[in-house]
Amino acid sequence: MKYEPRNQKLLVQGDPIAERTESGLIIPKDDSIPFRTGEILAVSPGVMQDGNLIVSEYSAGECLVYLTARAIKLPGEDLFLVDEKDVLAILTE
Repeated sequence: MKYEPRNQKLLVQGDPIAERTESGLIIPKDDSIPFRTGEILAVSPGVMQDGNLIVSEYSAGECLVYLTARAIKLPGEDLFLVDEKDVLAILTE
C-alpha cells in the first residue's frame, strides 16, 4: 500500500524508544521524552499558497529529529504523521 501525506506532512517510521540503557537502567515508557527520531517514508506533494505550489524541502529516506507527531496504527506498522514545522533537524553522517 502506498501512503501519500497531505498539507505539509511527513510520514515517518519512528525509531523505537529504548526500554533499557546499555548499563541496564530501565527507562519508563511515557511521553516525557522531548523529541524523537525516525526515517521519512513519504512526503506530501506540497501546498498551494497564493496560487503557487510550495513543495517540501524534505525527501523520503532522510532521517530526522522531530518534536511532536500524530501516531498512526496500521497492521504491523507504527507510523507517525509529522508537520514539517515540527522538524528540529535532519540527521546526516
